[in-house]
Amino acid sequence: MAPHAQGQIDLRYITPADRDEVMARIEAIIARSFIPGTRAKLAIRGEFLPLTQTPAAARLMVLLGRAYFAMDELDEAWTQMTRAEGILSEGDPAMATVLTTLGRIAQARDEVEEARDRFSSVTARFTTTPAVVDAWAGLGEVEADLGRFDESRRAYAEAVRAARNPKLKVDATAIAAIDASIGQRHRERFLKEDYANALAFATLIE
Repeated sequence: MAPHAQGQIDLRYITPADRDEVMARIEAIIARSFIPGTRAKLAIRGEFLPLTQTPAAARLMVLLGRAYFAMDELDEAWTQMTRAEGILSEGDPAMATVLTTLGRIAQARDEVEEARDRFSSVTARFTTTPAVVDAWAGLGEVEADLGRFDESRRAYAEAVRAARNPKLKVDATAIAAIDASIGQRHRERFLKEDYANALAFATLIE
């Protein structure tokens, strides 16, 4: 008889409940001694994620995606957010953060139309979530990039209105970012000698 032997189990499962059931059976087998004088020990070195993800797992992906985005790791951020998008229900408030971040990533990649669609989806569906403030601001930016200045100002005005809503609990940093974005649009139009639009944007600054 060999003094020592080991085996490995590659366990894949659909749901967390499947994992619990199979692991209970494996542990029962390990605990049973078939040969007198021998013993066995189960050590878990690593695990696969369930093939069917849960909303809780998706929210972790959202946090990770936001961290990647903050570090300008756009590809990784996109991967995490699109994975979360495929798991969360359509009405889950976390979906607002997912869509807004995907819009910001598309915007950074100069995919303006896609960014506009992502932001518009948030402003239409998630009016009571904090992410709607950034979505309105992003929409204001991409509408200006598309030369749709009236639509841009309307979006910025909605961003300002939402930022003032105490129920959304928007911090001063976000409000300052909106003002900076509007100021950028003002300067762009002023340098283009489009003074009417430059003045119109300036009136939106808090």
